[in-house]
Amino acid sequence: MTDLGSNMTTIIAEETAFAGDIPRLPDSLVNFDISFAYYTGGLLDANFEGLDKLSFVDLDGNAFNSTIPAVFGRLPSLEFLYLSDSFLSGDLSYMDGMSSIREHWIDTNPGLKGPIFDFIGGLSTLESWSMTFNSVTGTLPSTLGNLQNMQQMWLYSNLLTGTIPSELGN
Repeated sequence: MTDLGSNMTTIIAEETAFAGDIPRLPDSLVNFDISFAYYTGGLLDANFEGLDKLSFVDLDGNAFNSTIPAVFGRLPSLEFLYLSDSFLSGDLSYMDGMSSIREHWIDTNPGLKGPIFDFIGGLSTLESWSMTFNSVTGTLPSTLGNLQNMQQMWLYSNLLTGTIPSELGN
């Protein structure tokens, strides 16, 4: 528990000028938006651990200079996750386990590297995925054809090679 309030469900603090680390957030939180707040602290698993009701997270436009917390894959209610233009690094392994994700945009983070993992094709609720202007490498896995709810997928301006799998047309 945190001192931010045990009944708080929404924190919207867009376009501010925060510095330092994000505090431990209240367990009751459903919506968290600090987009373009120009935060300069890092992102930690501990900030989001145990937030089982958290459904909406927008961290676009910050200067975290950190890796993406693996905890995002363990949040059972997370449907919307926006991490664009936030100086994030690492790979896409944090997406493993995102059982409720519907929309995930992670654009313009050149430190994001590595392949598109096969498990992403198992994120059956994913409808919209934007992953542009990063440094993701390798080929598109055929498992992306399993994304039956996918409506929009943007993958341009990465270091992807190979062909578009025929399974994407199924």
